[in-house]
Amino acid sequence: MPTYLALHEHTQDGTGAIEEFPERSERAQELAASMDCKVKDVFLTNGRYDVAVVLEAPDEMTAKRLALAVTSKGTATTEFQRAFTPKESDEIVAGLPP
Repeated sequence: MPTYLALHEHTQDGTGAIEEFPERSERAQELAASMDCKVKDVFLTNGRYDVAVVLEAPDEMTAKRLALAVTSKGTATTEFQRAFTPKESDEIVAGLPP
């Protein structure tokens, strides 16, 4: 399955209820599983983003549905990016024109 990096910023509502973050994170992981996605890692981060999530999704449309479902709760905004494994990266580079 393709790998994605989800970068989240807490909204004011999310920050105001930060003590609920563990439960929100668990519900988001259950939601992901119900959509045939697999959350591999969840990290609290410093800097521009508050949370980084590494996950696998069956396809781009499912990844987008998951992003919309998570952000519809109003506690975070998210940026989903396709992440390429080292093997995939090698294939991309090997396919560059001469």
